[in-house]
Amino acid sequence: MHIHKQKFLNLQIRYWQNIKINKVFMKHFTLIFLCLMFFFNLKSQSIRNINLNQYKYIVIDEISGNYPEEARKDVVKILQKAGYNVVNLSKPLKTYEDYPADLEENKNLGLFLSLNRVTSYTHFLVSITIQNNNNKLILERSGSSISSTGSVKMALNSLINYNYKYDGTLNPIESNEDKIEIPNSNNWQGNGTGFFIDLKGYIATNYHVVENVSEIEVEFNRNGSKQIYQAKVIKSDKQNDIAIIKINSDDFIPFDTLPYFFKIDLADVGSSVFTLGFPMALSLMGEDIKFTDGKISSKTGFLGNITNYQISVPIQPGNSGGPLFDFDGNLIGITSSTVNRQLDLTENVNYAIKSSYLVNLIDVLDIKLQLPNNLSLATKSLTDKIKILSDFVVLIKTK
Repeated sequence: MHIHKQKFLNLQIRYWQNIKINKVFMKHFTLIFLCLMFFFNLKSQSIRNINLNQYKYIVIDEISGNYPEEARKDVVKILQKAGYNVVNLSKPLKTYEDYPADLEENKNLGLFLSLNRVTSYTHFLVSITIQNNNNKLILERSGSSISSTGSVKMALNSLINYNYKYDGTLNPIESNEDKIEIPNSNNWQGNGTGFFIDLKGYIATNYHVVENVSEIEVEFNRNGSKQIYQAKVIKSDKQNDIAIIKINSDDFIPFDTLPYFFKIDLADVGSSVFTLGFPMALSLMGEDIKFTDGKISSKTGFLGNITNYQISVPIQPGNSGGPLFDFDGNLIGITSSTVNRQLDLTENVNYAIKSSYLVNLIDVLDIKLQLPNNLSLATKSLTDKIKILSDFVVLIKTK
């Protein structure tokens, strides 16, 4: 009898201890939840400090990442439904052939929207950036959904709920003091990066760089002079976001050699890597080649995607399709996408497609390519590597 009574007392003690623990847990959980709600509420309220009614147009500036045409269509439909006057100069859902006359005269009437979308096996992640003509950040938001349109809608939620109505009396004043002029890009609508994978002018890039484009032009330096050629898509792999294009000109003289090694072995986590590319070459950053470096952060990409590396190498729109080299000068991947500030929780999370998946696409070509097989860069300094490799990385322009 005494034993049963003791067990009963022990059970009572545990019961009240569990209640106490649960109360403490709930107290802390509630506090954390309220802090998170406060944080995200602050982020969503940031646009309320800007009077959007002073802007007459939203210009769809640059759409990058996976399935850009779908994303462009979603953006146009969603913003038009919310009452915005959308300037979209590219298909699909092209709204204007050229800038409206008043916007051409005064770019301060417009807000300029850029979007990047990353897909996984189960979700779409979209980030948007909106700037005014003086490149002041107006809004930076992201959205995640299992549906393509839903992710865009979540990213645009602040604009949708703004109750926008253009007021011409609030026209922003033209300011030459802070204005940054965007150079004329000869009507090219997008740019990416590519690199030679064969002596005869075959170039690798991302599928989304050349998806549904009507014209491709490639530029690169050779023996100190700029070379410009038309190119065409030879083969593409939409699922893995890889494409192979070829210079389409009898004037092109094949290379004698490509000075790097095409490596398909997996790189280790922590390996130092770098890329060369042409970020935002048609707008702010110009057409000089840019170098960025970092580390292999993981052997898998978003949600464990085995086709990708996660890298800390900074990636911008226009870097897409660039080569990822290790510090011995071996080609190990193709830079593809970024999740910078997606969900407001990540910082400098970027991805590159492993070179082995490019080999898979090369293997199904009708012609056999002579892949780079040169180890001479390994003993050279980093600056010498960059000088040599820069001549084999190309600026891709599309429209």
